[in-house]
Amino acid sequence: MTLGFKVLGLHRIWAARSPLNEASARTLLRAGMTEDGRIRDHVFVHGAWRDSITYSILEHEWAPTGTFDLSTDEGAPADAPLSAADSGQDR
Repeated sequence: MTLGFKVLGLHRIWAARSPLNEASARTLLRAGMTEDGRIRDHVFVHGAWRDSITYSILEHEWAPTGTFDLSTDEGAPADAPLSAADSGQDR
């Protein structure tokens, strides 16, 4: 989220999970995200339509935890986008 909010300047970050994936639900909630709702028949998986449960967090709701050094590019691909404009994401 540091990358999204601090580097890319995003206002909102969202995620979706399978309704059966409770481990993902715990992870998203632990990250500070809020469950927004269910998108019915959202994705076609293994021959059937499946719902998705969506989560989001807004920039003003986010509280950084730990440290994340944005001054290095360790592990980032050489062609990784550095701005929202480069990433194709809406602000």
